[in-house]
Amino acid sequence: MVLPIQRLNQVFHFCDYLQLIDWTGRAIRLDKKGFVDSSQPKLLNELGIAPEVWVTSAKEFRRQYSGISDRWDAMCAFKKQHNCGQWCKGKASSNALHPSQ
Repeated sequence: MVLPIQRLNQVFHFCDYLQLIDWTGRAIRLDKKGFVDSSQPKLLNELGIAPEVWVTSAKEFRRQYSGISDRWDAMCAFKKQHNCGQWCKGKASSNALHPSQ
């Protein structure tokens, strides 16, 4: 059984998510067995995220963000709602991951 996962108005399958995670690990860890398939995971295409932007975001998550990643407006709203300070880090990275929003 394949369980769908909903992200905003998009539904994707858990197996597509696992494919993305496996592909990301192989792209980041050169010492990991196997190879990175030149075709990008289906989920990246469906979400409209460029593979190089995804890999950079995964590799540099802590440097690019303050513990959360989402659309820029959603990140800032979350920080404000949870009293995490006024400053919100990661605008350029967020806009690269979510170009259509």
